[in-house]
Amino acid sequence: MPIAIDPCLSCKHDAVYGVPPDCPPVVRIVSGGGSYRYKSDNTGLPLCCDFFVVDVWMYHNSNLGADKKPNPVFIAVEPDDLPSSATCGGMAPTTPCDATTFAMHARLYRKWYDEDHLKPLGYWKWKGTWNGSSFGKDIVKGSYDYPLNGQPSMDPKIANTYRVAVSLTLRGTAQRVAVILKPAVG
Repeated sequence: MPIAIDPCLSCKHDAVYGVPPDCPPVVRIVSGGGSYRYKSDNTGLPLCCDFFVVDVWMYHNSNLGADKKPNPVFIAVEPDDLPSSATCGGMAPTTPCDATTFAMHARLYRKWYDEDHLKPLGYWKWKGTWNGSSFGKDIVKGSYDYPLNGQPSMDPKIANTYRVAVSLTLRGTAQRVAVILKPAVG
């Protein structure tokens, strides 16, 4: 039986965010649209990782609390500005057709500062539903928030890397997504 290779482990990231000591209450890293599903290399050939890929760097002093000790940062993913939502920037489809074709997938990876490659941590999958009058989102697999922790080395150039890869389709077409960082307060 062949072993499946995850292309999101080795691809180039679409965005990167180094968590500062004074992390804002919410950080939103948004894809520019659905073009992440149609990436290609400089030869014009399609790439295999058709997710929006964000690397988050956690340093020894990322998200410092009042006690000057680092606190974790929680990571989540969500839709961003769906075309059939009721408002600009909306996250919920307002039609049965869009609700039932909603499919969002996310993968989480980690590389400790002293390791040389990313390792899979988890996988999330959501499926849209329609209850007769409104949108619902069922988590098919996985959980929503995941804590990211800093690394112990005092070297300011060294970080733990957390990679989030997220994809959302509606009617089979890629949509905007957001990676959300919410720092724990300490």
